[in-house]
Amino acid sequence: MSTIDSGKPLPPSAQKITVKSGETLSGIAERLGVKIDDIERPNHEKIKNADIIFAGETLVIGGKTVATSGSEKPKETDAVLAKKENAHRVRSAKDVFTASLKSREELKNRPDPNKLPELPNIGKPAEPPKTEGPSELEKWQSAQKAKEEAESKLLDKVDAVAESLEPIVAKGSQGKTSAEIGNAVKAASEGPLDALKKLQAEAKALNPTTQRVIKMQIDSAEARVAELLNKQQLLLASENKATAGLNEKLTGMAGTLNALDKMKPNDRAKAIRAMSEEISKFAFDAALAPEAKAAGEKALADIKHSLTRQIVNHSDESALDATDNGYRFGRPAPAFKEHLETAEKLIKAEPQDRDALFAEFHEMREAVKNFEDPLVKAAAKSVLLEIEAKVK
Repeated sequence: MSTIDSGKPLPPSAQKITVKSGETLSGIAERLGVKIDDIERPNHEKIKNADIIFAGETLVIGGKTVATSGSEKPKETDAVLAKKENAHRVRSAKDVFTASLKSREELKNRPDPNKLPELPNIGKPAEPPKTEGPSELEKWQSAQKAKEEAESKLLDKVDAVAESLEPIVAKGSQGKTSAEIGNAVKAASEGPLDALKKLQAEAKALNPTTQRVIKMQIDSAEARVAELLNKQQLLLASENKATAGLNEKLTGMAGTLNALDKMKPNDRAKAIRAMSEEISKFAFDAALAPEAKAAGEKALADIKHSLTRQIVNHSDESALDATDNGYRFGRPAPAFKEHLETAEKLIKAEPQDRDALFAEFHEMREAVKNFEDPLVKAAAKSVLLEIEAKVK
């Protein structure tokens, strides 16, 4: 049974009921012996769809409708009621149509039970199942990445070593002697070339392409070192030839020098003048190595010094000093020789008699002035300067 609410007075012949759970509008109308419209009209603000009512709602049955403000609505004419009823039916029909469309959309989107599920793409490899650790593929990829990084680092080292060879080769190419080029060959062989060979050994575990790159760098380096080595050998042969020529000349001059004392005065004078001219015009071969040239210059200086002494020793001979006025008239050569011998003895004496020594130097200087032959005069002056330099 419907519950009749107590409280606010209702219009005549009207009652309130509370909708119970499970009740419908048609069921309530049948139970109370009224039409559905008799329920919908006074409750049109609550009932939007005759098929939908809610438990707990309070509905007014019969009599006049009650306004939301609590005041009584004016009596509606039959024409107005008919219009409202027609609008309610149109609205109800529209709601039913909307619900029907929604149901059909849901049916349309419902999975077809007779349709087989889509199979995965056969051409796409299935992803490996996830495991706690890396998969075999991931391990392989990681190993490949590490290998590529190692190859990249190794090739960077190879490039750096190859670049370090450039200044060494350039310096060797500009070398003027076999020693300079030999130093460059040694530096290249023990430095960049050796380093490249060590990197080649490291590359044995890497891919063949990397090994080929390193092999090409080594071949290039070896070819450039070989060019330097060939240049060194050519220069060395030229240097050896020049050294042999120098030794031959110096040996001949030394032999002549040693034979002067055994010669006759005229032959000796000729030999002395020939050697003096040869020494003055002596030229060293440009192909000589610096060490060979330095040794030759020292040997030549020794020969020149010995020849100067020989000239002084034989300066009293008329073949050397053209003026022959006899010893008793004070020819300069015997005087110079005598004072030279005395001065050398005073230099070695302890204690040194410096006054006597300087007196001998004075006599020697006066004797030098009296020499007329330019060769003999130059030799005597050179010996005098040498003796004076020994006295500090």
